[in-house]
Amino acid sequence: MKALKKINRCLPVGRCRIAASDDAGFTGTDLLVVTGTVVILVMLILPALAGNRSDSQAFQCLSNLKRLQMASLLYSNDNNDFLPGNSGIISGTSPFIGAVGDPNWVAGSFETLDSAGNVDSPAGCSTNIFYLGVNGNINPNGNPADNLLGSIGGYSRAAEIYHCPADRQIAPAYHALRVRSYSENCYLGLSPIEVKNGERFLDTSYFGYEKTSDFGHKGLSASAQFVFVEENPLGLNDGFFLYNASGIAIGDRPAANHGNSGSFSFADGHAELHPWHDAFLNTRTDYSASQQDPIWLAAHGTVHK
Repeated sequence: MKALKKINRCLPVGRCRIAASDDAGFTGTDLLVVTGTVVILVMLILPALAGNRSDSQAFQCLSNLKRLQMASLLYSNDNNDFLPGNSGIISGTSPFIGAVGDPNWVAGSFETLDSAGNVDSPAGCSTNIFYLGVNGNINPNGNPADNLLGSIGGYSRAAEIYHCPADRQIAPAYHALRVRSYSENCYLGLSPIEVKNGERFLDTSYFGYEKTSDFGHKGLSASAQFVFVEENPLGLNDGFFLYNASGIAIGDRPAANHGNSGSFSFADGHAELHPWHDAFLNTRTDYSASQQDPIWLAAHGTVHK
């Protein structure tokens, strides 16, 4: 009992301390073992952390698209079921702004990164959130013809949802990240002018959608029809995503920023990643009949009349 008291001395607070033995210590061998263990753990953890970052970016991208889709549906609810305007060229008006009373879902066309000579139109739109409509619809330059820009911006009020975190492309003329990564299916959001005169970029043998009630036409369900898409950043310009409706050629290219997959929102409100297999895995613009990516895109975009 006396020997035990020499080893364990009770402290006033009720805890006990144990006397250190003479041979306790940290040797060089112990240090090598610990260092090696730490190195192995770091080697195992770093790839997982990189994967988590990629997964996080994909999750955020899909969240952005769902919020854009919701803003689009809210706009339609307040505008007699009409989809937000989405025009490439409208006769008699600015090609990138939209007709008075029928604004595009976003305004402006960015300088493209895959070809020389293109510039922002209007100047600075690639880095200016005004053209998203999230800060109101009065042009700070005082030009009434450019009022009411970015028609769904008032339903989102968050500029960050227009940009994917995996899109790190810089606007060359302005040395800053561009404000938008997404475009909209070119067969959606036709204006009355386009319906009457024809949108010059579209194949008029395919159905163009004016209202949300048009979804489901000829069996293409709302859950299968894409609305917004993350566009390949090298070719991103306006918000009008132009593709070949028959799937036999390539127009604008979707991005492959998330594990060789593209991100989409769909007319029923959900968003998902779709894996690419051939044509959209690179930046080439050629096409061969064996490529399935353009066929999938066309089949989920519109239907033949």
